[in-house]
Amino acid sequence: QLYQNRSSLYNTMNINPRDENGVPLFVWEGEHYYHPVLIGQRCQQALSDYHNTHSESYLDFVRSSVSALSAHATRIEDKTLFPYGFDFSPGHTDHTYLAPWYSGMAQGVLLSLFSRMYYVTNEARYKELADSTFASLADIQSPFACVYVSDSDTLGVAPGYYWVDEYPNPEQRYVLNGSIIGSYGLYDYWWVFGDRRAHKLFSMQLSSIRDNILLFRNPGEVSSYCLRFKFQDPYYHDLHQKLLNQYYLYTQDYHFQAVSNLFYADHH
Repeated sequence: QLYQNRSSLYNTMNINPRDENGVPLFVWEGEHYYHPVLIGQRCQQALSDYHNTHSESYLDFVRSSVSALSAHATRIEDKTLFPYGFDFSPGHTDHTYLAPWYSGMAQGVLLSLFSRMYYVTNEARYKELADSTFASLADIQSPFACVYVSDSDTLGVAPGYYWVDEYPNPEQRYVLNGSIIGSYGLYDYWWVFGDRRAHKLFSMQLSSIRDNILLFRNPGEVSSYCLRFKFQDPYYHDLHQKLLNQYYLYTQDYHFQAVSNLFYADHH
């Protein structure tokens, strides 16, 4: 199943702030930026609204948003990457990501968007964007790689696991929510285009999470946001459960549902 539609409307186009073309903006330290994940998720919501209303205004919203993203994109060989335009220091780490920086979560969210938009419109530009975005999740050698394969037994993770990486950094963090959300793009790209490479990478990502998910568990407490810093946040703990349940819907593998239930029992 491709869409996670809902019967009620998101009313995406009523969200503020927006630029003069209606594209969502993100406020950081008093400045306005195009935020790849924010825009990608709002556009996916717009496609859900389109599914319910068949109003072309929602597709126009997506087209304007994709145009804004494309105008600021970085193109390297066969890859298109969508940068964050502001410096950012994630919580519980002293590392600062200097603009422009890239994220596997963002690449995956936008890969979902482009795949779905092509499915709805059959417009070639969205396949081209999907293809070049997918390339960024298939290349672990590039200095701009947004994925990696674990190469040593660190933080409890054995070598050889493929991870979509929310915050690419030489000291891997293994951020759970960002890796799962980013990987949904691989699923959607495979679903729309039948690409066997995407199917293989998504299967590898599923194995990575399945085999390592209990490393994020803190029995009787909130699960860890990431493995390196182990900080705990009830919001992300609830989100982890929802994301694991989505993996169960994709795979019918009860292990994902069982761990989601275990997380719920630990803290709710």
